[in-house]
Amino acid sequence: MKHLSLIVLSLLGTLFGTSQAADAAKLRVTLLSGLNHHPWKETTPEILAALGACGRFTVTEVTPPNPADQAASQAFRLDLSKTDVVVNNWTDFPVKLPADQKTVFPWMEEVIGFVRKGGGYVGLHAASFEHHPEFLRLAGLHWRTAADGDRLVVDDAGKIVRTPKGEGPNTGHGARFEWKVTTRQPKHPIMAGLPAEWPHTIDELWHATRGPAEQMVVLASAFSPVTNANEPMVWTIAFGKGRVCMNLLGHDGAAMRCVGYRTLLTRGTEWAASGKVTLPVPADFPKNQPVSVPATPSRP
Repeated sequence: MKHLSLIVLSLLGTLFGTSQAADAAKLRVTLLSGLNHHPWKETTPEILAALGACGRFTVTEVTPPNPADQAASQAFRLDLSKTDVVVNNWTDFPVKLPADQKTVFPWMEEVIGFVRKGGGYVGLHAASFEHHPEFLRLAGLHWRTAADGDRLVVDDAGKIVRTPKGEGPNTGHGARFEWKVTTRQPKHPIMAGLPAEWPHTIDELWHATRGPAEQMVVLASAFSPVTNANEPMVWTIAFGKGRVCMNLLGHDGAAMRCVGYRTLLTRGTEWAASGKVTLPVPADFPKNQPVSVPATPSRP
């Protein structure tokens, strides 16, 4: 019995050690959630499910304070010392601060500094730090008026066309519908192996996003029937020493369950964290029609 116990303990030790090694090899994600004018209670579980199912990440979910509580926001801190990439599903967009509130919340500066020094950042749909003056440089483009920044579109030859700020429409979107995503950088690690074009499920299609768009590479676009233009949907930004992947798809949980969306999310997160992509293109990646996974239960 003594020998049997030693064997069992040895096997358990081996399995535990293997499990620890596997976890150590995973990329570490800090997921920001808990405030958004979009349905974050249904989208955050979908993000967690997608990142968990691929087996490449360990995820820590964090809920920053509502900026309306200035004392809590000033006191809140993030420990990003053990993080490879921040995935953002949080926005302070709906919060109106007093006109004299000019102090950048320290935790937002921690995120911006983390990326500037070499960390990864993935911005999802409306996620933003509206009260940080450098957010637009980090994001490249976002929801803004024409006066707030340049606009980029992709012409039919695949060339980027820039419209100066003050010209053309404000950011907006039409009714949600099924639309196609077009690959613009097939050799980029995030896009490698994806079809030249593929169908996406019912979702918002933003047009005329605005910003400085510095050191920006458009990875994917979609044709907007509102502007009759190929609008950027997924892109990267070199921000300081860090890597940023912006993804405008994913208005709600149903849109995030599209396999195409989950592929862009997981591969974009891996690239932002490491500069490489090892995750394969799923066998069920949509070709002729959108493909979705079963719904993840929403939070109470």
